[in-house]
Amino acid sequence: MIKVKLPSAYQKLAASHHIELNGMTNVRHLLSVLCERFPQLTDELLDSAGQPELNLLISINGEPLSNLQGWDTNLMDGDEVDLYLLLAGG
Repeated sequence: MIKVKLPSAYQKLAASHHIELNGMTNVRHLLSVLCERFPQLTDELLDSAGQPELNLLISINGEPLSNLQGWDTNLMDGDEVDLYLLLAGG
């Protein structure tokens, strides 16, 4: 089982602070399943071309996705996936 921790902005849309999923092959698959289960998250997670939003940061077991194989990073049972929102402002 994969445990996905959501940022507070997404918790309201999914009505939970974390979600547990089975059978996820990689991060891209995980995002697709999240959007299927919680359609209200689709605009938050994916851009108009269906690609992951640029302001979405992901870590797998504490390791940033950018240090792994990106969206095609394989997931294994017991992995913890954290979603973060990149915010900017002044």
